[in-house]
Amino acid sequence: MPLRPWCQHLQGTDGRHGHQRRLTSIGGTIYAQYLLYIDPDSTFGVVNSVEIMLRAYHRGPGTILGPLLGSVVLTPLSEITRLAFQSYSGVYLMIYGLILWP
Repeated sequence: MPLRPWCQHLQGTDGRHGHQRRLTSIGGTIYAQYLLYIDPDSTFGVVNSVEIMLRAYHRGPGTILGPLLGSVVLTPLSEITRLAFQSYSGVYLMIYGLILWP
């Protein structure tokens, strides 16, 4: 039985999550252009990375419309909690997490 080269293994996973990876990278690129400055703490911080991944996987992993619908639902929710609890440092993240709790 011949061994599969490592590139075939990588190609096999691209079919299921390839669209999400592409749309997530496009979203990150647009976000970096919006900031006009790439700072490792603000652009690639843990909070932003988790929010981007949540938007991509929230409404159906493996679908083309899943990341789009996840962004449509989660972006206003994130901004509403951020505005409602802006006077308290970090509380909006806890409230946002409680809302997303299954």
